[in-house]
Amino acid sequence: MKKIIYLLLAITVVSCSKNDEEPAVESCNTSSSEFQTIFGSGGNVTYDFDVHSYNFVLSQNKTICKIGYQSTTYNATHPYTIKILQGSTVIYNQTHLFNDVATSYVTPTTAINLTAGVTYTIERIQTDSGGPGAPYYNMQNVGRIKPTTTFPVSSSYMSIISSKFYFVSSNGSLVLNDTAIPFIDIIFK
Repeated sequence: MKKIIYLLLAITVVSCSKNDEEPAVESCNTSSSEFQTIFGSGGNVTYDFDVHSYNFVLSQNKTICKIGYQSTTYNATHPYTIKILQGSTVIYNQTHLFNDVATSYVTPTTAINLTAGVTYTIERIQTDSGGPGAPYYNMQNVGRIKPTTTFPVSSSYMSIISSKFYFVSSNGSLVLNDTAIPFIDIIFK
């Protein structure tokens, strides 16, 4: 009888004990991302435009936890505007400084929750092109790009469907569409 009581007591203690394991939380790891998978390695530093942008769609709801970019040497002290739009609605619009030696990351000041199946645009804007010949062709606003000719380009849950490069003051002239992917990294959690 004692064995049965001890057995019941052991079962009760085990079944009532607290599970100390916390649910897994996705990290905000910048060493690998859906965007990096799409972009791959390398790229060229070119396209002297105020705005480098791409349109993307996710197949899962996600939250952006970091945004990465690499500045030019000239613009390391001139903030870039990072803008995220859903159609014409701006859902994020902040200025940030980025390192000119390697890609650096900023944490958005507000949560950027994205919905699966919706087209979003991310833009990096730099209008401080300075120097002679401004605002065009002085190579201050170049950025790393991956030449590509076929859109969409996809990874497991992100698809880049188009890109656009243009000058803010060009009134629609001097626009390049779907010629390359600009390196503007997005880290999701």
